[in-house]
Amino acid sequence: MGSGVALILDRNGSTRAALLNCLCKWHWPVLVTSKKASILCHLADQRVSLCIINTKLFSNPYHDLQTFLNALLPHQILILAGDLSLSPEEAANIQSTQLYQLPYPVPEMALQTIISSHFAGCGETTKSYTPASSAQGHRFEIDTQRRRLLLRDREVRLSRDELKLLQYLYEAKGRVCRYNELARLLFPSTYTDDEARHLLRGRMYYLQSKIEPNPKNPQYLICVRGAGYQLLTKGKSEYYASWLATSIYWTFQQRRRARRNWSYFRPRGRR
Repeated sequence: MGSGVALILDRNGSTRAALLNCLCKWHWPVLVTSKKASILCHLADQRVSLCIINTKLFSNPYHDLQTFLNALLPHQILILAGDLSLSPEEAANIQSTQLYQLPYPVPEMALQTIISSHFAGCGETTKSYTPASSAQGHRFEIDTQRRRLLLRDREVRLSRDELKLLQYLYEAKGRVCRYNELARLLFPSTYTDDEARHLLRGRMYYLQSKIEPNPKNPQYLICVRGAGYQLLTKGKSEYYASWLATSIYWTFQQRRRARRNWSYFRPRGRR
């Protein structure tokens, strides 16, 4: 289980996605940015425990590194990904037990070793499996006692945070839940809507990869851009089919009612 919020400072999309996948697999909420000022601002938050920075974004490596080290709180660690062009005198002046350096891209095993040495249990993952016996066709049940989701013929294991999110979305009955609503379930409500979206993005994508047959085309856990997330327990295609049938029915009723009203008010001809 993660022990706080992780920050990532990087501009490379594929590398950021790999780091997001690793950290979300270890149940870390992640905030990604490409601005150094934003990272320095978030380091003042007590909930932040881990910061991973691509050293290629340093304009002045020694000065920028000193700035980040001075901004660290006692419980936070800083991981530099990549090489630093420092002179021997500058390297000798940088002495910190909160600083680690890894190659870029960051190796998963090395990152797990560093994090595990500081935060107990963060390297544990949640497993899902498919039972041998096939269940009913459109089953969508949340078992809160065993922390699992029974979805069609599959059984998906859930972490505590994933269970909270799914329960809230399930009780919303198809309503789009805003990012702030969902973030409030896991963290105090001091984040803006944009920050909440970044915090939830990796975690929700990992949850989609567990429950969706095709995460790139989700049918159950839907992200509504600019608004939030929506849970469709019957699947998106079935909801759209039901919506289309309802729309056709009410359109037919409205036309029928309009035709009836027109025939009532229409002037009658001579007999």
